[in-house]
Amino acid sequence: MTYAEVGLKLSLTGDAVESDVRYIRKFLPGFAEGGELKVRELAYYVCYRGEFTDDNVKNKREQGIRAMQQAIKQDIMENLPYENMTFYI
Repeated sequence: MTYAEVGLKLSLTGDAVESDVRYIRKFLPGFAEGGELKVRELAYYVCYRGEFTDDNVKNKREQGIRAMQQAIKQDIMENLPYENMTFYI
């Protein structure tokens, strides 16, 4: 999905999404290359933005990055058992 499409789905502007992506790339350099978010990147981005709802958090972006890191770790752990499996049809 493009930044504008993601923005519409999350009630943001495309510029806000682009700004977030530039920040995220400091920690994940290949994130959303080509101006579009892939399915997993979108899921991680939703985790990142989910942290912006708590008004008591001083640095929401920092908190968002931690949420993304947790989501990525969880994703890796859940999908690891399937990595070396062979499927027979």
